[in-house]
Amino acid sequence: MSAREAGERLAAVVGKVAPEDPAVHEMTATILASIDPPRAIEAWREVVRLAEARNDHRTSARAWAILGDLQGGDEAEAAWRRALELDPLQADALGGLARAAAARQDHVVAADLLERMRGIGLPQQLAARCELMLARAYLSLDRID
Repeated sequence: MSAREAGERLAAVVGKVAPEDPAVHEMTATILASIDPPRAIEAWREVVRLAEARNDHRTSARAWAILGDLQGGDEAEAAWRRALELDPLQADALGGLARAAAARQDHVVAADLLERMRGIGLPQQLAARCELMLARAYLSLDRID
C-alpha cells in the first residue's frame, strides 16, 4: 500500500469513527502532512470548520497557523493573519508572518512580530532562534537596542 493510499484509508476511517471531533481530524491532518500534503491541507481545513463550529478559537487558530505553514505566499500570510485574529499570541502564526516579512525585507514588521513573541513562553531553542531573527532585523534597521 502506498503512502497516499494509506492516507486515503486513514481519512475514510476518521470520517466514520469521529466525523465531528476536531481532535481526531487534527491527528489525521498531522499524519497526512508527512505523506500527502494536499490531503493534509484539506484535513486542516476540516479541523478549522469543526473548531469554529464549536467556537474553539484556540484549536482553530492552531489549525490556521499550520495551514499557513503548509501553504505558500499570500495564502500562507492570510492563514497566519486569521490565526492571529483568533489568538493574538499564536506563536506559529507570529513566526510565520515574521519570516515572511523578513524575506521581503520588511524588517520593521518582522521586528514588531518578533518582539511580540518575546513574552509568550517559547521553548528555549525557539526563543533563541527568534532572538537571532530579531537581532538581524534590528541590524537591518540600524538599531542596536
